[in-house]
Amino acid sequence: MVVKQNVFIGKESIARISSSDLLGDKAVTIILNTTSEALSDGDTLSSDVETTLTDQVMPIKDKAESLIQSLDSVAVALKGVFNPNTQRNLNSSFNNLDKTMASIERASASLDNLVSSDNSKLTKMIANIESITGNIKNNNESLANALKNISSITDSLAKSNLAATINSANQTLKETAAIMGKINKGEGTIGMLINNDSLYVALEQSAVNLDKLLIDLKQNPKRYVHLSVFGGGGKSKK
Repeated sequence: MVVKQNVFIGKESIARISSSDLLGDKAVTIILNTTSEALSDGDTLSSDVETTLTDQVMPIKDKAESLIQSLDSVAVALKGVFNPNTQRNLNSSFNNLDKTMASIERASASLDNLVSSDNSKLTKMIANIESITGNIKNNNESLANALKNISSITDSLAKSNLAATINSANQTLKETAAIMGKINKGEGTIGMLINNDSLYVALEQSAVNLDKLLIDLKQNPKRYVHLSVFGGGGKSKK
């Protein structure tokens, strides 16, 4: 670019390519910047291209064409929707929707009535739950101590060789069962006494005879005992 006149052009100025008329002829427009340092011979300006009216209209044109195509598609879709069969289906769907909404409304009313009728019960239930949680909160320390005591008891049981004690008890029960088995079979004195009644009969007879002897001894002591005061003559007899 050759500038013949004495013109101050700052380094921050811009050379913009723009249209000079409606036919599209081009020209270079210098957007001056007088606050910066002046350009020297041979320096380069920053360039720019001015947007033409056509450039501004083209995006709008493209959007308009896209919108027209979308409207056309919507029109075709609406035409298909509003055919007689589709209208009947839509009417049926709307009727079913009305029935569903009515059912929901009745269920909601029933639920409201249920809640209203059982409001006192729900209030008492909530109060009881609050009371329980309050007691747990107030007795938290006691519950913690109880849990510690339970843990201590279980630890003590674990350390007390409980298994050995149970095994010993099982052995004792086995021996007792063996002894009872022998008794039931009539083995040993106790077994014979329990299972054989002859010994019992003999003992009972001996007890009867002893009782008779004691009665006779009490009634007739002289038959069995003779005493001499001075040691003169008699011997004790039986």
